[in-house]
Amino acid sequence: MAKFDASNLNRTCSKFDVTSSATSLQIKLAARNPKTNGFDFEDDFLVQYLRHSKYDVHRALKHIQNYVVLRRKYSNLFKSIPDYHLDSKQSPQIIFPLPNRTPDGCTVYISQPGKWNPAKMEYDDLVRTCMMVLLQLMRDPMSQVNGLKSIHDFSGTSWRHYMYCTPHKMHFLFYACM
Repeated sequence: MAKFDASNLNRTCSKFDVTSSATSLQIKLAARNPKTNGFDFEDDFLVQYLRHSKYDVHRALKHIQNYVVLRRKYSNLFKSIPDYHLDSKQSPQIIFPLPNRTPDGCTVYISQPGKWNPAKMEYDDLVRTCMMVLLQLMRDPMSQVNGLKSIHDFSGTSWRHYMYCTPHKMHFLFYACM
């Protein structure tokens, strides 16, 4: 995979950052509505959604409202992960980013659900771990502008994994990604 030349992206990000304070103030005012009541948004959080939406305030606000609904409906998935799941010696790498970006600047991550052992890690902890990794990847300004690409390696999956693929859980995973 080729290394990405960040010089063009740095110019793009700095152009966005000039308008980010005015636009983030605009979206902060728009975000004060009943759907987002009770959430205090930091500027870097708002800019993350603005960059993703190419500074379209209405589109960014819709994504923020979806995030708030997700946080309220599935609040248990936003709690901390037990430390023993984060120990690199014991935990297999189920989801991880590649060190280099694609030629168009996208961050690439690999998920390997076949390495997940349901007897050692509960399904909710697996989802929390994946969400933690993906939310961290999305904090990077280059990823906010260029996006993420995923490679899903299903080798090693078996019926013990597929039994978690209920329609309800698949709907949640689809909704959470949006």
